[in-house]
Formats: sequence, structure tokens, C-alpha cells
Amino acid sequence: MREPPEGFVQRLKSTCGSDWNVLWNDLLGRWQFDSLSAGGKVVSQFWGWYKDQHGNPLEPDPVTGLYPFRDLDLTAQDEAIRNLQKTYIGKTGYGLIDWNKFQKSNIAYNQAVMQQRAKRRATLFADLIREMDIRRPWLKHHSGSKAERRVALSSS
Repeated sequence: MREPPEGFVQRLKSTCGSDWNVLWNDLLGRWQFDSLSAGGKVVSQFWGWYKDQHGNPLEPDPVTGLYPFRDLDLTAQDEAIRNLQKTYIGKTGYGLIDWNKFQKSNIAYNQAVMQQRAKRRATLFADLIREMDIRRPWLKHHSGSKAERRVALSSS
């Protein structure tokens, strides 16, 4: 079994969080980055080459979905750390937060926005009703029985 480069796991944990780990996956023949998701479940990411020598994107293997093997040399380590800092939702830039509270605050905010919109629409509708003139001939010609409507039409 292969071991990750010396000091890389400590660097990864100090940069991305103590939940991170790197190990060699014998079955896939790739470096596997393990971390906890925002939901608290372990997720794995596999490291490979994503661009060729000219910077053009590479296509993953159609059968496995994996990109070509890439070893963890010093430039690959730096690139992996940089990439994980940019893309990981639990990165240290967010600080230590409780995701349950974070989700509840988002839900409360969205509900407040929806209530404000409903109140604004109701106020607009009430203003329109208040401004409407109910003394229109339409009311006179469209209320009551047919006989009364004919009388109203013929008398006007």
C-alpha cells in the first residue's frame, strides 16, 4: 500500500480541516481524498489529471468516469490544496458554524421575504379595490333578474 507524501496529510488537515485525510485506493489505483460533507457524511474525491500539457481539458474514462492517474508530487499537492480551498463548502473561511442553524436561518429569511411579498401584493390589491368606482353602469345592468336588467337597459 502506498503512503501519501510526508507532511501532506498534516498540511491538508491544517488547511482544510481536521476531518480530511488522503489515502491510496488499491481498487481504483488513485489517491483518495476523504472528508465530511455538510451533512456529516464521509465523501471521497479522487485525484487525477484534468488538463493536458497545453491546458486543454481532458475527458474522463468513459467506463470508470475517472481522469488519468496523477501522483502527488509537490505541484500536485499545491494544486490540490488550492482547489480544495476554493471549492469545499466547509472550508475554514466560513469558520466553525452549525449547519443546522445555518439552514434554519436561510429558511427563516426566505419565509420573511415571501411574507413581505404577499403583504405587498395584498396592499396593492386593497389599494386597487379602494380606488375602483362601484357606481358604474355595469353594476346596474348586471345585477338582479333578467326582467329587471331589461328594464334598467330600456330606461337608460
